[in-house]
Amino acid sequence: MPSLRAKQTTAFSEKAFYLFNFINASEAKFGIVSPQFTAFSAHITSSKGIKLTGDSFANYRSLISKPNSYEASQVLGGAMRDADIQVFTYYSTWVTL
Repeated sequence: MPSLRAKQTTAFSEKAFYLFNFINASEAKFGIVSPQFTAFSAHITSSKGIKLTGDSFANYRSLISKPNSYEASQVLGGAMRDADIQVFTYYSTWVTL
């Protein structure tokens, strides 16, 4: 199980990546961007959850978290919505633990 520090590093890396892409794709002149982030954890309980980090999905990790294609993860996400999955865990595409 990843440590809290590893989880925070992953979350901040993903946030920075998406913010960079947003700014880079925009024609707006943002100037200097200095975002502030807060890390927190939450206990979630649901009878309709799935752990994509579990052993059942180990053989599919490279597809689910593929950094250059969202094709498999989009199909999986659609199936999860169809199955009324409410919460899930997954491995980040951008940070290797």
